Amino acid sequence: MGLDCNKLTNMKYNSLLSVCLMTALLFSCKTSEVEGIEGTTEVTFSLATDGTHHKVKSELAADYIPEVDDFTVEVFKQEGSKDKRLYRDTYPNSKDKAIKLNAGSYYMLAYHGNALGVGFGKEYAYFQAKEPFQISADQRKVSVSATAKLYNVKVAMNYGADLLKDYPDFLITLATDKEGAKGTLSYTKNDAAKEGFIPAGTLTFTLFQDKSQVNALPDENGNIKVTAFRKTITVEPNDFITLTVNTKPAEGKLTVGIEIDKETETVTDNVEINSTYVSTEAPVVTLGDKLVSALEFHEDEDLTGALVSLKSAAGYSHVYLDFTSPYLESKGLISGLDLMNMDEATKAEMDKLGITTTEMGPDVKFAAVDFSGLSQKVKYEAVPFDATFKVRVVDNNDNTVTSAPFTIKIQKLTAQVNVAEANAFARSFRGVTMTVNEGIASKFALQYRTGEGDWTTVKPESIEGNTLNFAKIGGSLLPETAYQFRSIYDNNAAEVSDNVVVTTEAAAQVPNAGFEHWYSKVVQEAIKVNIVEWYPNEKSISDNGDKGFWATRNDLTTSPRYDATNFYCAYSGTIKSDNGRHNSSCAEISTVGWGERNTFTLLGGKCSNVTAGMLFIGDYKNTELFGKEFHSRPDAFEFYYKFAPVKNESFKAYIVVENREGDSITELGRGEILSNVEVKEFSKQTVKVTYSNITKIPTHMYIVFMSSSADSPSVNSVTGSMGAFSGYADSRYVGSVLTVDDVNLIYE
Repeated sequence: MGLDCNKLTNMKYNSLLSVCLMTALLFSCKTSEVEGIEGTTEVTFSLATDGTHHKVKSELAADYIPEVDDFTVEVFKQEGSKDKRLYRDTYPNSKDKAIKLNAGSYYMLAYHGNALGVGFGKEYAYFQAKEPFQISADQRKVSVSATAKLYNVKVAMNYGADLLKDYPDFLITLATDKEGAKGTLSYTKNDAAKEGFIPAGTLTFTLFQDKSQVNALPDENGNIKVTAFRKTITVEPNDFITLTVNTKPAEGKLTVGIEIDKETETVTDNVEINSTYVSTEAPVVTLGDKLVSALEFHEDEDLTGALVSLKSAAGYSHVYLDFTSPYLESKGLISGLDLMNMDEATKAEMDKLGITTTEMGPDVKFAAVDFSGLSQKVKYEAVPFDATFKVRVVDNNDNTVTSAPFTIKIQKLTAQVNVAEANAFARSFRGVTMTVNEGIASKFALQYRTGEGDWTTVKPESIEGNTLNFAKIGGSLLPETAYQFRSIYDNNAAEVSDNVVVTTEAAAQVPNAGFEHWYSKVVQEAIKVNIVEWYPNEKSISDNGDKGFWATRNDLTTSPRYDATNFYCAYSGTIKSDNGRHNSSCAEISTVGWGERNTFTLLGGKCSNVTAGMLFIGDYKNTELFGKEFHSRPDAFEFYYKFAPVKNESFKAYIVVENREGDSITELGRGEILSNVEVKEFSKQTVKVTYSNITKIPTHMYIVFMSSSADSPSVNSVTGSMGAFSGYADSRYVGSVLTVDDVNLIYE
């Protein structure tokens, strides 16, 4: 029988290496062991390793995983309750050979390391694979493959910051109930980074408050009182355990988070303090993050973390609350209040204020004064609240420690509604914002109303930091009406801002929107037909340079003058038509030829100048002067139209709303349509207005209709019914014709 290397694995790695070398030299050691192998079936083996844990949460570092050539391979035959080992050798000696076995049930066992070892480092990582296999009588060759994984348990430790602060000299031990296993994993405060390995089974986790307690003498009953925490954990092979140990803020309780792969269990228990162990260490008073300095809160703010944490190894005799606060004094409280010795009336008043304490006493180590509920208790009553506090601790050794002073200011919930004249359209408000000064932005909303009516609540479209955005409010509001705005917090009518009043614009319409009113004058008399210039305004408007709200290019196209009437030289591109929607008048806008070089005879003609007809809001003084004073912002405009295009040209209609301040012109909104589709009967067209600027009020507006949008519009040959003997008196070069009626501004 060869050397039993399984026994050698219980030694340290260096010892194992030395023993194997010596044995090899002295005895020519052969590691193989064959016990009663016989049969006709050839069995071969292959082995691999896998560093993942069985629940695949994490995996071992590469250098923790042994090489397959370092494994020992054994073959067992299953015979009732006792398995018989038939073969053992190193994997290098086994992987290239075939052993012969008879029919039956077997398993291959491959391992590396000490199955009962307990310690830190990769030498304690025990790997194992167990692969069952069957051989039938008719089989001649069988291949067995196995994958070795970690077969003991990996342990990692994670210390919380409060544990290291509260227990400067603790010791953590981890022991297994695995029979034959020796030793424990021991962790001091400096050992968190160490990775340990221990056999699976039931593990006992123990935290000693003081390392000296480990070897403490038994009491009169023979028991050792562990001033610590103890917990048992059941684990399986290949588990990865992470133990997170900390103390619970304000309570001084130990919390042990036990994470096994993907499963988490959290255990909390009180620290058991040995009454015979009395520390002379002075108390420690620590301000929570929210109390580090003078801080301001709003009355609905969550003050979680507004704690004064107390630690006293010798317990507490008194805990005093010193304060400067007229409000607290008005409630009958006196500075220097002993929080450990309050009468029932005082305790009830403190509860009403939201200032509470954890358990305090001579045997308590950790405690806290909690101000977290203060804002909720005093809101709507004592706000603004302003008080300065100190906590003074006296332990059982008469040590006195006083906290740094801290101030708690609680402000009223406030938000500013940003709404101005520029935000007020005729039937809606656009671009209103709200700036939150104190409070949780998502709990604010906007309310509006007219007169003494009910308030309508509006939620913000978006929230960016402390700014609430309201893109559009209303849509069916009343024009020229004063609206009140206010903020409201959490739908609480007691938490509203002062009212802001803004008046909506008028829902104004343009004059002569149906083009019923026209004024014309003869600019050249002739025998047959006079040349007339048309003005789309009231007849009563004099020709004084201001021809009314609507304007045309007729001044340009009728400018030539001759002794004879020649329409093809001088013609109004925009004229009155009696073919409106309701047998009334409308505007006919035509592209026309004009100019003194225009000619026409039966033999042909020439059109020198072509101008698209235009009807627009504004004036014409040698050029188009767009816009008239207008103080409303429509959401769209609609009109009825017919269109006869020439050479696929498009008509154009557009609207522009502006703010004019001196020489500065700012475009506020625009809408446009362009179409080359022929329309023979009146059809309604709606053009939406898109506003790019809602920070300024409207002062001017214009609408433009053009018979052609082309840079060089086209005209047909001369048309007209009067011949040469009449001087072609009604003849003209005409292109695309746009007929418009019933312009209407839409407010929504």
